[in-house]
Amino acid sequence: MQKKIIGVAVFIISSLIFAGTASAATLSVPGSYATIQAAVSAASPNDTINVAAGTYDAFSVVGKTNLAIIGAGAGSTLIKPTALINTGVGHKYTADMQVSVFVNNSTAITIQGMSVEDNGKAPGAGGPDALVFWNASSGSINNAAVAGTYTINGDQTGQGIAVDAGAGQTTSLTVSNTAISGFQKNGIDAVDGNSLTSNNGTITITVTGGSVTGAGSTSTIAQNGILLWNRGGGSVTGSINGTSISSLEYAPTPEATGILEYGGASVSTISNVSFSNIDLYINSASSGSPIEATTGNMFDAISPSTASGAQLATIENKLYGVMEDSTVDPIHILPNTLIVTTANRGIQAAVNASATGGTVLVTPARIVVALLCRMESQSMARMPVSMQILALASLKRS
Repeated sequence: MQKKIIGVAVFIISSLIFAGTASAATLSVPGSYATIQAAVSAASPNDTINVAAGTYDAFSVVGKTNLAIIGAGAGSTLIKPTALINTGVGHKYTADMQVSVFVNNSTAITIQGMSVEDNGKAPGAGGPDALVFWNASSGSINNAAVAGTYTINGDQTGQGIAVDAGAGQTTSLTVSNTAISGFQKNGIDAVDGNSLTSNNGTITITVTGGSVTGAGSTSTIAQNGILLWNRGGGSVTGSINGTSISSLEYAPTPEATGILEYGGASVSTISNVSFSNIDLYINSASSGSPIEATTGNMFDAISPSTASGAQLATIENKLYGVMEDSTVDPIHILPNTLIVTTANRGIQAAVNASATGGTVLVTPARIVVALLCRMESQSMARMPVSMQILALASLKRS
């Protein structure tokens, strides 16, 4: 009897294993299905949709699990909608997003090897509020291109990739080796709340490789490369590694930004990023913890680790952090170091904002009188010994 029971158990377990394996299918477009949307609608968990080279209409992924949609390459498979998707879901200032690709309430979704474009119309004038809208979902966008083709205007919408989550929702997105360009406002726009200011979602975004390219010098709109904004009162966090961010310049005032941390959001690390032709490389319009941008970053082809004092001052003057505003986070481009220039808040501000064991680097243009006047005895008394030595050493170099 015991042998029979064991035999039945083995049979049941084996059947379950083979049944789980058999449930994964590969669907082809065109072939199995004429459109991507038809294939997505028919797909089951763990399926893969292979999309051949060609031009295809907009599609949405809603309520799906473990689904991969894989094109023939960003230069071969093109999503160019004849009509935008009316999502019925809000994002930032827009109550009902119109988009080319929509991922909503889904888990472990992969979009790979395709280009996503618009319908030829500008945002606010019949065009997309975002090319890709990723809401309350987890997964990745890999080896893709997200490229607007419209003429930009001043409307405060038109994102490359919009990322959102409302109350009780969680979004986790990795954007890997993806080229983002042609957007109107922001390349990646990670903002919680689904257009409401008290709707606390949780967003985690990771950007690795790829590029974000703005419109260059323009007086039409102040663009940003990557924005993280805790607008809904939840949690918005992210990290960026190995990405090229360029061509973000607003002609009226220099406020277009490469990476913008806003309203309580948190960018933990920025590493191996190449910034070029940007008004502000990094803007920390948020308070919480320092932005660590100390590893491998290049600022208009200058590495902070090998930069001269004058070059460090040039980089610092294109950052917006605690050295510009006492209410926001420090930005470290050298480990645990704040940089003083003639254009920022000065030595005393750097001393006050520095952590234990930190360094205040006074760039060569700062004069001895400024140091002597600003470093009051009380501040010096509470400075760590290591900081005092480094501060004075910086004084001697200047």
